[in-house]
Amino acid sequence: MWMRTRPDRTGRVARVFGVAALLLAAVTPPATARKEYHAEAYHVTLRVQPDGSANVREEIHVRFNGGPFTFFYRGIPFTRTDGIDRIIASDSARVRARKNRVEVTWNFVPCRDTTRTFVVDYRARGVLYDEGDHRRLRWAAFPADERPYLIDAGSAEVVFPAGTPPPSAFATEPDNLVFHERSRSPEAPPRETESRADEPTLRLEPIRLRDNRTVVLRVDLPRGTLTGSQPAWRLERLLWKERLPGVLALAAALLLLGLLWVLRTRSDVMAKLAPGTAGARLSGSSPLVSEPPEDVSPAMSGALLLGQSAMPQAFAVILDLARRGALRLDPGGSPSRWTSPKPKIRRGTSAPDLEPWERIVLDAIFERSNDDGSAEWRRAVCGLGRRYRMFAESVQVGLVRRGSFDPAGIDARSAMKRRLLMLLVPEAAALIAGFLLLDTFGPSAFTPVGAIMIVLFIAAIATATIPLRTRRGTELARAWKGFARYLKDASKGSTPIDAARFAAWLPHAVALGVATPWAKAAQRWGIEPPSWFRSASGDVAGDMRVLTSVIAVTATSGGGTSGGAGAAGGGSSGAG
Repeated sequence: MWMRTRPDRTGRVARVFGVAALLLAAVTPPATARKEYHAEAYHVTLRVQPDGSANVREEIHVRFNGGPFTFFYRGIPFTRTDGIDRIIASDSARVRARKNRVEVTWNFVPCRDTTRTFVVDYRARGVLYDEGDHRRLRWAAFPADERPYLIDAGSAEVVFPAGTPPPSAFATEPDNLVFHERSRSPEAPPRETESRADEPTLRLEPIRLRDNRTVVLRVDLPRGTLTGSQPAWRLERLLWKERLPGVLALAAALLLLGLLWVLRTRSDVMAKLAPGTAGARLSGSSPLVSEPPEDVSPAMSGALLLGQSAMPQAFAVILDLARRGALRLDPGGSPSRWTSPKPKIRRGTSAPDLEPWERIVLDAIFERSNDDGSAEWRRAVCGLGRRYRMFAESVQVGLVRRGSFDPAGIDARSAMKRRLLMLLVPEAAALIAGFLLLDTFGPSAFTPVGAIMIVLFIAAIATATIPLRTRRGTELARAWKGFARYLKDASKGSTPIDAARFAAWLPHAVALGVATPWAKAAQRWGIEPPSWFRSASGDVAGDMRVLTSVIAVTATSGGGTSGGAGAAGGGSSGAG
């Protein structure tokens, strides 16, 4: 006789976890798949020649962890040299000359968890130059521009020909490193990389360097030391320096004439404003206002406060139309860790009288609607962006009709914007001239470009500061500013606002720039989202989170030496 037993539930769970572990192991890369490398040692020997050039030898001991690795490269720049030549690299590396550097690449069979040594010898011409009473050398000892690896022990030697007078000064950048004249006991046998005893030598003691960091070695010799002449790159820069005052004078003249032109133009357009417009200023604090100052569209309240239309006002119009029944907003599901909600906009059941800017918003929303007539929120945002200029102009016309904006101020801003565009012509001409004269004047050839850019910036400020509000508009703007302060202060308190006022004031909160704290406070108080922002699932808390996130997005629309600057050497290095 036999009995049918129940399966062991513990064993079943163990088998499930075992299968899951196997699947996880299958998709998880092994530990050896990581790729990390660093230079255990990086030694540079710089042998200065009598003609002002230098023979450079770099020995790089690289430790590869993980992998596989198939190449290592070294980029040697031409900066502050008359060129790089006589390049000899170990292991038959590939050498390619670029416009501003030489690239040395070592290709090898794939390797893991090993140490390889890379050696490159080259000559850098024209590294010594005259500076005041000195014959100077500035050399970035290690690559820094593109070196994504650590150097455990970076060291360097600067060797001068026998009989060279001792350096008058030498230092490093940064200046807290051990860089000294080398003294070696006669009994100690020299290494292959060490200099001869009769050659003056400066040595940088091994240091640890983070990625993209270098050390600049600066050595000053007495003027007239060695026989090399002033290098070509130095003569070119001295010529640029001689021509710099003329270029600066031209740039100063352009800047002065441009500023005078901007001030004169702004003065002319300001004279055409209506009496009281120029004197109306919205400054200082405003008293708190606990109710909306007037029953107007949020597009108007936001434009009055800011002095001009802005994109958040268009989003505020969407919420206001939904509040009035012209639209219905679908949260599109509750947000979760793995998915994001996709809110949609649908047409409402009522058809209230619409202002011109509200019709523009509706046309922009449903410009690219879905088959069911709904519009995705992200597409609505794009549509509003395309029609924003029409929206802003329509709002301005409405404010002019109500006596809040001065039409002369709108015309003045348009005139200044047209003159601002005219400045782009000399800016483009100066930019083209800078590229054409770069070899003659150096970087200073672009100084006039900078002068005209300053004029453009000041002209833009002058345009934005032309007042649009009339005296009546300024008084209303001050009241709306007080209401915005009230909303912001109320959102910080613990006393909740009732749901009806929250829904009624939300569009104005978006237009006035205080929507995010207002919505977060409502979520903290436990206020349910408005009836026009509800999903079919009935998840009230989730709908409120979606509303808060949508508002947050719409309300915001609208130490160490980094390497070898001013020195030869440096460059890039890396592996893969």
